[in-house]
Amino acid sequence: MAKGERLFVKVTRESLPQVKDKYPFLYLERGRLEIDDSSVKWVDSDANVVPIPVATINTLLLGPGTTVTHEAVKTATAANCAVCWVGEDSLFFYAAGFLPTANTRNLKLQMSLASNAESSLQIARAMFAKRFPDAELEGKSLNSMMGMEGNRVRALYQQKAQEYGVGWKGRQFTPGKFELSDLTNQVLTSTNAALYGILCSAVHSMGYSPHIGFIHSGSPLPFVYDLADLYKEQLCIELAFSLSREMAGRYDKHKVSDAFRKRVIAIDLLNQITADVNELMGVNMLVVLANDLPPAVHGRMKLWFVEPRPNVFVSGVKDSVAQTVVDYLMQYAPTESGIMLFRSIPQPPGYEIRYKGEVRKPIINISGLQLIIETLQST
Repeated sequence: MAKGERLFVKVTRESLPQVKDKYPFLYLERGRLEIDDSSVKWVDSDANVVPIPVATINTLLLGPGTTVTHEAVKTATAANCAVCWVGEDSLFFYAAGFLPTANTRNLKLQMSLASNAESSLQIARAMFAKRFPDAELEGKSLNSMMGMEGNRVRALYQQKAQEYGVGWKGRQFTPGKFELSDLTNQVLTSTNAALYGILCSAVHSMGYSPHIGFIHSGSPLPFVYDLADLYKEQLCIELAFSLSREMAGRYDKHKVSDAFRKRVIAIDLLNQITADVNELMGVNMLVVLANDLPPAVHGRMKLWFVEPRPNVFVSGVKDSVAQTVVDYLMQYAPTESGIMLFRSIPQPPGYEIRYKGEVRKPIINISGLQLIIETLQST
């Protein structure tokens, strides 16, 4: 290769890890992000050069004093690594670069669900149900559930303040005047902003929009704020009070960043985001096994499924589509096809099995739990 010629290997979707398998975020400040031989490198203020494996990172959070080349942004986005611009120590979330996605299927699904008053309220209820697992939310309005959430969070603040022996006068934040807040509020502000950056990049990577929410409205990133409320208790609130006691009145940005990062990794946040968003949007795993299928039915299946092995079909589709597929197969597949369907559902035990015709292993229902009977092998 000639001197100065840059080797570029085309990045494909198949060569990239999924969102749930990536390192959550990397915060960089006071340096330069550039390209050398197709790899992204960080040059810090001390002239140290650090190669960054962007394909394994979900988000780059760029703080003050950061410059970035056009090629670096191009390579990062090709590797499905989001680039977000934040304030010092991630105290403010300013902007996020849009990631290219393969299609707009998920965006169309999100828009259709949000534009329908009934489905939008159902998703909002599902989000609140994760925070109120024992409450009866059916029939409650959005305002009523938001009021419940407000009371819950205020009580949680007081509970954590008492648990850690920290003074608490309420949530306070003045834009541009971070230093005027008390220590606990400073930690809350910085960890919330970092969480927004991670969520924004994850939402983009999955093909959804952060601007189409189901609970919040009239704000820049309503869907991000919707999701953030699912994780703030674990990642931000409890951490803010515990660190306030440890730091004894002095804000330590390195300690806050390190503690927050460890918690993000410990709860496997990216995997959790993927699972929660798919569940909320009604995306299901559907697996179909068959002895044989007529050509017309087999061809129709290719609209929804991939076929990794002959007569083994796998798809991830939204709830209503999954039901349409199941109904189609039950109606048009002949009995001799020996169809068995495995479908993920939100209720316990998390799956449903249906079949048509003779199957190799019969199914038994014990106390509502579907199980497969196996033949005892004689020795």
